[in-house]
Amino acid sequence: MSEPKKKTGGRKAGVPNKATAEIKAVAQKHGPRAIAVLAEIMENSAEPRARVAAANSLLDRGYGKPAQTIQGDPENPLEHNVTGLDEFTRRIAEMAKGDASNA
Repeated sequence: MSEPKKKTGGRKAGVPNKATAEIKAVAQKHGPRAIAVLAEIMENSAEPRARVAAANSLLDRGYGKPAQTIQGDPENPLEHNVTGLDEFTRRIAEMAKGDASNA
């Protein structure tokens, strides 16, 4: 059995994603007001579905979403086909080499 490949490239653990950092910062400015709106809906809405959705949103933000367990059939395990992903990764790497040579 071969050893797992070491991760190469990409962001190092703990480094924020620059592509979404600005969006996240803007959204966080509205966080307290959004939480207040969710709490208002949860407490005062006549619609039970809206109350449940608001309560779940508050719980998810306060405590994190619950873990999703995946159970399968040991007699018929899932198979992963990464051929397409490998080809996509190869093409992206080739494009990156082309951009680096043009710099």
